[in-house]
Amino acid sequence: RFAMAWIILITVWKALPFFMMFTYAAITTVPANLYESAAIDGASYLQKFRYITFPHILPTLLTLTVLDIIWSIRQFDIIFLTTSGGPLKSTQTLSLYAYFTAFEKFKFGLASAQGIVIFLISSIPALIYVGIYSKSEIKQ
Repeated sequence: RFAMAWIILITVWKALPFFMMFTYAAITTVPANLYESAAIDGASYLQKFRYITFPHILPTLLTLTVLDIIWSIRQFDIIFLTTSGGPLKSTQTLSLYAYFTAFEKFKFGLASAQGIVIFLISSIPALIYVGIYSKSEIKQ
């Protein structure tokens, strides 16, 4: 009943340092003079975050979100090592299904097709991101 919750917890525990490091790096690149100007104008902490910090780190957050979506779709190692897709296939993902198709059922052609489908599904968030990013570049 809690197998997927544990998988999610382990995945978050594994990925959190990576995402925090990049988020912290993005926050440190925000120019300090913007905060000084906002303080002189009487902006509160939430207003500084909303109008200064968040817009500056948004491209980094979008990139990290796309990476996380792609990595979640392709999740294999943690699930295979902890539950192998069980109990009763409750934690089985597309990648694990393709693995079992290839190496338990020995249907390599079908597993290859499943891998291509996984690649296409993983490409959708990246294509959406590129579309959003290219539109924002045109405006600037």
